[in-house]
Amino acid sequence: MKITIYWVTRDWELIRKLRDKYKIPQYTTVNGLTEAEVNEETLNNLRKGEPKYLIIRKIEQSDKSVEYAKRNAIEKAGYTEEVLQGSEEEGQQPGG
Repeated sequence: MKITIYWVTRDWELIRKLRDKYKIPQYTTVNGLTEAEVNEETLNNLRKGEPKYLIIRKIEQSDKSVEYAKRNAIEKAGYTEEVLQGSEEEGQQPGG
């Protein structure tokens, strides 16, 4: 998912460490914002630092994260993608 971060802290060493750890881009706009593509786990870890170090201002689902969530749901349910595609073509529910 795509997030927009506003850096509350002006501790540039801390910001650098967070960027390195979570693979956040090294740029910041004049308004103090950074956009990044992150996964759910990274988002949860970054939220632990709010509002002391940063504020997550916007969260958008990207096509990648939607596809990832769909695949995880399929795997958890025990279906393969082929099974789901075959049942969609036949107009039936998977497993039934």
